[in-house]
Amino acid sequence: MVVKKNVLEQKTNEQLEEYIKPETRYVPQATKFAFEILKTRGRVFSEQEVDTINLLINKTEEKKIRPIHENHIKSSNLIFISIIFGLIDLFFALKYIPK
Repeated sequence: MVVKKNVLEQKTNEQLEEYIKPETRYVPQATKFAFEILKTRGRVFSEQEVDTINLLINKTEEKKIRPIHENHIKSSNLIFISIIFGLIDLFFALKYIPK
């Protein structure tokens, strides 16, 4: 999802505060932009608030990264090998078909 910073800049400070709450449902990029806009407007954040917001941004971004299970890698390798054997079989079958 694409977030446009200029759209967020048109919102009031109270509306932007909704983006940086811990229970926010907005995408991390929107939270980051709201945090930056509030800082430029003069909102002073405590160290705890900054840490909470950074944790919120990083935590939701980590959910996007899903590791590939080793069984999926093994199964894709087996599929690749079976395709190679099928192509070899097809090559020999076409070679020995009488014309």
